Amino acid sequence: MRTAPAVGLIVIALSAGAATADIVGVSGLELKSSPAEAIMDGPLDQSTISLDGHAHFDVLGSAQNNLIRAGYGRDDLRLTGLSWDLGATTFSDVPLHELRIAIFNSAGEGVSFAPFVGFEESGFGQATSAFYDLEDMGIAFDLAGEDLYIELFFDRAYAATSEGVYNEASFITLELTPTPAPGSLVGVGAAGLLAIRRRRR
Repeated sequence: MRTAPAVGLIVIALSAGAATADIVGVSGLELKSSPAEAIMDGPLDQSTISLDGHAHFDVLGSAQNNLIRAGYGRDDLRLTGLSWDLGATTFSDVPLHELRIAIFNSAGEGVSFAPFVGFEESGFGQATSAFYDLEDMGIAFDLAGEDLYIELFFDRAYAATSEGVYNEASFITLELTPTPAPGSLVGVGAAGLLAIRRRRR
């Protein structure tokens, strides 16, 4: 049986409608296959990434999984929020709740979540989430470069013929926040002190 590589997990359970969406912090992830380029739309604070036609095949870290690269062309961004609107179909008796998605940076740090928690059967399912504030949850992270990676995987190993495929109009929405440049906060603080001194003269 194929197993996933060891990753660090911080388990956090959140309510999302009638079901529970498990969002966890992850680390130590590696790129095991060549990523496809993401189809993206929207501004940084509502960057949508399409999963149409992409599929789940194996456990986390497998070279068989679909891997997607979202390139933003700047290295000062932080992933601070997340939501999704997904429709998927699973085959070979794989329950929909086994579908998981990891979003991580080039350093292997990120988050993982199960969009179809509560879907106990195989077949078609539709899952629309609330917005999750990753800063409030303590699992927001910097891009550590210009790219984000998305890996689609199963929570546990299944037969080689198992598959979970996303239907049309399936997307993830990411909130990306620019981070201050090194030294900029120091500069702002120094400017504030100078203004105070001038007012005291």
